[in-house]
Amino acid sequence: MVIETKYNIGDEVFWVGYDGIWHSGRILGIFIIDNKIKYVLSELKIRKRTYAIYVDEVDLFPTKEELLKNL
Repeated sequence: MVIETKYNIGDEVFWVGYDGIWHSGRILGIFIIDNKIKYVLSELKIRKRTYAIYVDEVDLFPTKEELLKNL
């Protein structure tokens, strides 16, 4: 089975968080959950720990301009 993704690990992407503020970051991993592609992004770093979030492919944008255009 071949699964095509729009983004790759290490790509920088932009998204709007639950707080309504836009964020940017590099993709840390990719998961397939319930037949949807989810990207793992760093949300918060405290001391030596990284807390991650999962974002759907449709909610990510390659540039800040693309994100703002789609709001």
